[in-house]
Amino acid sequence: MRKIVTMSVAALSFVVLEAVNGGQAACASERDGLEVREVTVFKDGHALVLREGEMPMNEHGEVVIEDLPAPVLGTFWPFSGNNDVKLRTVTAGAKRMMVERTALSMQELIEGNVGASVIIKDVSGVEHVGTIASLPARSSEELKMTSPPGSAERLSEKGQVLLLKTEYETQVIPLGSIRDLAFKGDVHQHVQQEEMRNVLTLKLDPGRRESSGNANVGLMYLQKGLRWIPNYKVVIDGEGHANIELQATLINELIDLNDVSMNLVIGVPSFAFKDTLDPISLQRTMAQLGQYFDQNVRTGQTFSNSIMTQARYTERRNDSYADSSAGADADMGPEVAGT
Repeated sequence: MRKIVTMSVAALSFVVLEAVNGGQAACASERDGLEVREVTVFKDGHALVLREGEMPMNEHGEVVIEDLPAPVLGTFWPFSGNNDVKLRTVTAGAKRMMVERTALSMQELIEGNVGASVIIKDVSGVEHVGTIASLPARSSEELKMTSPPGSAERLSEKGQVLLLKTEYETQVIPLGSIRDLAFKGDVHQHVQQEEMRNVLTLKLDPGRRESSGNANVGLMYLQKGLRWIPNYKVVIDGEGHANIELQATLINELIDLNDVSMNLVIGVPSFAFKDTLDPISLQRTMAQLGQYFDQNVRTGQTFSNSIMTQARYTERRNDSYADSSAGADADMGPEVAGT
C-alpha cells in the first residue's frame, strides 16, 4: 500500500568549526569598527560578506581601514552608509603607521622612556648618571629625501647609540656596551614603533558636513574561507509521518561571527573568476585554507548540490588541471566570451 509521507523541518541548529587563526581578520575587524552584519554562505567555501560601521574620518575626508579582504575578482564593493556623504575613491596600498607595543628589550625600554633619569653601567663597570636625551634615527622623511627618485618607501633607520645628558655634557654610549640599566622613578613599559601596513583608504566627499569626525562606511565582497555542510536526522513515527531535523556544520577560517544574520544557500553557484583574487587585496596568491576548501579534495565535492552532469564535471576538472600545469604565465581569469 502506497503511503504519503509528510515531512517538517525543525529549527535549524549549528555546529561551528573554527580554526585557531581564523580570528585574525576578525581582530582587525573589531579594531576597525567594521562589524560583520550579514553573510551568505555557499557550500563550496565561498561567502558573501557584508561589513559596516562607524569609522573615524580625518580632515581630508579619508577613512583608513587596516583590514584588507581577499575578495574574488570583481566582487569588491565599498560604499558609504550615509546618502549625504559620497564615496569618491578607494585606494589600497602600503602606509606607515605607528603601533604601540610592549617593550621587550633594553633598546625598546630606552626608546620608550626618552627623558627619564637613569643610571647606566657599561661592560667595564663604569657608571653613567643622567637623562636619556634620544636614540638617533633617520626618519622615513629623511630617507625619502635622500633616496633616488622612485625608491620604495622605507621605515626609519634606528641608530645603535644612546645620547645621555649628564650634568656637564652629553655622552654617546653604544647600546651594545650597556650591561645594567636602572631607572629613577616609574618606567613606561610600552613603545611606539613604525610599521608598514597594507590599508584601504576610502576618500569621501562629506558635502556640507564637517570633513572630520565619524563616517558610516561598509564593504561587501565574496571571499573564500567559510562554508556549511548539512546534516539530517529523520524520525519516523510509524504512522506515515516523518520529522526531519537539519543541523548545519559551519566551517569558518574567514572571520569571527557574532550576532550576524546568516543565509545558508542550498547549492553551489558558478563563479567564473573564483580562483582569481581581486587586485584590491594586494596579494599575488591565495593561501590554502584547508582540505574543506580545496576543490581537488574529495570532501570538497561530496556535499555539492551542483546540477552539472558527471561528464561536464570531468571535463572541467581536466581543463583546470591543464591550466595549472601550463606554466608560470599570469592568471588572466577564464575565457567567458560567447557564454
